Amino acid sequence: MLATPVVVALILVIASGIFVATRFSGSDDSFSASRTTAPEGRQIPMALLRSVDPCGLVNEVPPGAGTPTGKGAGYPMWSECQLRTQGGTYGTLVIDLRLDDDIRGYTFDTPDASDHINGLRVGHKKTDLLGRKPGECGVAVPTENRELVVGLAVSGVSGADPCTVVTEFFTPIVQRLGANPPRHPSPPGSLVAVDPCSVLDLATLEPIIGRTGAGVPDAGVHQCEWSGTVALTAQFSVERESKVKSTGLTRFVAVGPIPFYEEHLTDGLCTYTYIQLTDLSDFAETAKVTVQSQDKSLYPQLCDKARTAAAALVPKLPKTR
Repeated sequence: MLATPVVVALILVIASGIFVATRFSGSDDSFSASRTTAPEGRQIPMALLRSVDPCGLVNEVPPGAGTPTGKGAGYPMWSECQLRTQGGTYGTLVIDLRLDDDIRGYTFDTPDASDHINGLRVGHKKTDLLGRKPGECGVAVPTENRELVVGLAVSGVSGADPCTVVTEFFTPIVQRLGANPPRHPSPPGSLVAVDPCSVLDLATLEPIIGRTGAGVPDAGVHQCEWSGTVALTAQFSVERESKVKSTGLTRFVAVGPIPFYEEHLTDGLCTYTYIQLTDLSDFAETAKVTVQSQDKSLYPQLCDKARTAAAALVPKLPKTR
């Protein structure tokens, strides 16, 4: 299995009120014209996507994909799963599912019902691999965040139109998303189901970064950004604990009883990392606060701002016991 018990968790208490719906939000209003922002109509809730196990969804790919030869990137990823197969109808394939893919490059330009899955508009993205003949295609359906989509890409297709193949594979995945999709397990304290935009309020942020509006999760379902005099990002993720602690540019910093790892990669960026959960296989769930600016006069303040925000964030995280 790709995932470990610690790092693929969700909080079922939260789930009881948010994740149980099996229908997507929105209506089926018509629209026209190609666009790089999501179409109007039904959308997949972000809260649902935080809880879903993408590798469980990839298992919905039809048998024609062939026999799996490997899954994932060698470490758990909350929002992405990659499956490699061989011996199927369409050759040796790489199938990549992303629950929070960037909408740029997708085209939603077929307004009729023939280009819907489960009532959701389908967008298409076709690319050439390194300038070779077309062998890859991507499809997507919209989420509540107009910059993000649920996307599936398939590469290595031979003997068939890759866009036809990827749509064939994507259909059961989207159908399962709307009907009791596979979820991450839930040890106490996991961050996987926590909305990163909910953990820092404006009253906390304003003294740190100046006036700002609501956080924007444009980079993914586990990341949120606020913009003021500097940009501040809160991100929950999975990474190797040893890497967090041993990077050459990392130093241990205690803020009262809270242990952090400070990473100052460049003059214009500073990150504070808190390890929320660990397991015996060296994987850790982490909460990161990053502050960055292109204003050189603010460079000396960035780590102070990141430290202050991180110290305010940690007490709001789920309890681990």
